[in-house]
Amino acid sequence: MSATEQTAAAELPGYQHVYSGKVRDLYAPLDPATGEARDDQVLLVATDRISAYDFVLDTPIPDKGAVLTQLSLWWFDQLADLLPNHVVSTDVPDAVRGRAVLCERLQMLPIECIGRAYLTGGGLDEYRETGAVCGVPLPPVSRTALGCRRRSSPPRRRPPSASTTSRCRPPRSMPPWAVPSPPGSPTSPDESSRGATRSPGARHHPRRHQGRVRAAR
Repeated sequence: MSATEQTAAAELPGYQHVYSGKVRDLYAPLDPATGEARDDQVLLVATDRISAYDFVLDTPIPDKGAVLTQLSLWWFDQLADLLPNHVVSTDVPDAVRGRAVLCERLQMLPIECIGRAYLTGGGLDEYRETGAVCGVPLPPVSRTALGCRRRSSPPRRRPPSASTTSRCRPPRSMPPWAVPSPPGSPTSPDESSRGATRSPGARHHPRRHQGRVRAAR
């Protein structure tokens, strides 16, 4: 779907299309008695369109308008006891239900405010040339405020921890009496001291060192 097709406003019964912006569509409710558009209310519809740098992208975001509307209604409800809002009703046509609200028509102040922690874009270019943004002189600012990141130092190698050292430790050598003796070799001193009578070449019993293996784990 192209951006032109996205901005084409839908026909809503009982409402007259007034204006379509980058993301929202505005409708005026019709007076049932006269059929004329009312000038005291407006239907605000949040679409799934998305814009970047004043350009409407071709790919919409599903349910974006519904999420924006529900977030706004949640905040209006949270702040209802502190200040009034412009919402009149959420009873809207089914075609835009969940993404539209009926609001009071107010006088708009043509002011756009952008809050950032640093200068960027056209404001940064203007500041570098004139030391001002939108004609307002600004004091000298740091490189961080200009969006310049500090160069990070190279990562340092950490000394191996105790757990890492234990995992990387080479296996312990087996005691002499646990190592199989080649055929014809005499019995090892440890075996003779233990009183073991093993035949040459016999292996040790696997259960003898089971506790030691578990402790090593």
